[in-house]
Amino acid sequence: MTSSSWYFEQNSDNGCSITVELARTREDSFSSFGTSAKPQRARVICRDSLGTTHTVYVAQAVAKRLVLQLKKGLVLNTAAEASLHIETLEKRMIAERIEQAINARDYARKELSDLLLKRGFTCDYVTCAVNHACDVGLINDNRYAALYIRTKLACGWGQTKIAFELKKRGIVLQEVEGWPDAFITGDELYERAYAAALKKAHGSGDIYAKVVRFLASRGYNAQLCYRVARAIKEDTEQN
Repeated sequence: MTSSSWYFEQNSDNGCSITVELARTREDSFSSFGTSAKPQRARVICRDSLGTTHTVYVAQAVAKRLVLQLKKGLVLNTAAEASLHIETLEKRMIAERIEQAINARDYARKELSDLLLKRGFTCDYVTCAVNHACDVGLINDNRYAALYIRTKLACGWGQTKIAFELKKRGIVLQEVEGWPDAFITGDELYERAYAAALKKAHGSGDIYAKVVRFLASRGYNAQLCYRVARAIKEDTEQN
């Protein structure tokens, strides 16, 4: 136990004791994986009259829920029973977090997994719960990607930037069902790029270079950047 942790201890008449240690900071987090930086986790030590000791590492939220249950009268008779209860509690809380998340907005599989892992939930339990959510249709990467692509195209993003952001969420743009024909044609992409870049075609300086830099930052491919920049430069000079 460290001075930077908070702890709760329950000693039952049956000889079973449960100690819950919560880290106050991420640096002081307890981890079963060593001392490298990990999501903030708590340590629960269960001892029984038989001399059995089980130590488990859980998300801070799970530990806090366990403390509330113990304070309300929960009695666990053995270390094995305590470990099973904690495992069941964590799995239930992961399911709750998934429901809360997808009720707020849609998520990609990797995005939701990463969110839960950052909160300190156990990797194996997270993987199982997220896989189940995918199996029953609560999470669908194609559905998520389709909405994401349409939203970002409407904001003037190009293919490269969209692909980069989707990759961070575990989705390959070229593998999205219907891409690109179901989302945009070559002419529509050109028109979107032209309309977005036209706002940059004013003031002093090299209009061609400004447009190319702007469109490249939005993720448009080089060929389209040059094509749009030439067209805007010609139209500006004619006017």
